[in-house]
Amino acid sequence: MILQLGLLIYITYFLLFRTEKLINLFHLDKGFDEELFSLNISSEAVYIIAIVVSGLFLVIFETLTLCRVLYEFFERGSSRFGDNSPTISFVIVSVVKILAGLLLIGERSRIAGLFKTKKREMEVEEEA
Repeated sequence: MILQLGLLIYITYFLLFRTEKLINLFHLDKGFDEELFSLNISSEAVYIIAIVVSGLFLVIFETLTLCRVLYEFFERGSSRFGDNSPTISFVIVSVVKILAGLLLIGERSRIAGLFKTKKREMEVEEEA
């Protein structure tokens, strides 16, 4: 466990702060006609991508959790031994999280617009 954590920290450090060694090792800078690589993408597009990815992760992982919780709910409900009274609260929480993820995906443009207007307000305050 500690060895895995140490290895993960080392790899993260290497990828973030020693990228020039990776570029030289794998010859990633060879074969390009242009020295400069520019990516023209608006900040709103970056917000939209981040919101969609977050929503997808939420929906996917919470769907798996919902399946597990439903299985446990019905398994405990059919059991007659001990105090295994099933609660539906975990099922409701999972469903709400899935709906929140779907709302994030569906309303991505509006949410990105909120970030954009907030950024503009902050820029106006800095100028004043």
